[in-house]
Parts: sequence; C-alpha cells; structure tokens
Amino acid sequence: MRSGDVDFASIEHSGLQALEGAGFRLDYFCVRQAADLGTPAPAARELVVLTAVRLGRARLIDNVQVSRS
Repeated sequence: MRSGDVDFASIEHSGLQALEGAGFRLDYFCVRQAADLGTPAPAARELVVLTAVRLGRARLIDNVQVSRS
C-alpha cells in the first residue's frame, strides 16, 4: 500500500491467505480509511489495516496505520 497499490480487495485477500497459511483462524482482515473506517477510495492517504485472528483459544487483535505519500 505504501508503494501505491490501491487494489485493496486484493491486499485483503493476500493478507487473509498469509495468515491462514500461518495457521491462524481469521475473524477479519480489512483495509479501511483511518478517519472513519470507511471503505477506502483509491486516493485515500491515511489507512488502517484491521485484523483479528484466533490461535488456539487466544484471540489476537491488531490495527496498523499506514500513511501513503
């Protein structure tokens, strides 16, 4: 995303596959606009990647902000 990739659906799909391939059970993995968590437009500059996975009985949640130039 930082390099300009705006195919957010493809990024979400790749992230989902990578996490499932690592043995996690996915609750969600999505890319959203940081300001309002809406679906990002191609011109969006401030994004956040939201994810929640399960590993055994543990549920792991993370949010990573991404700034595009």
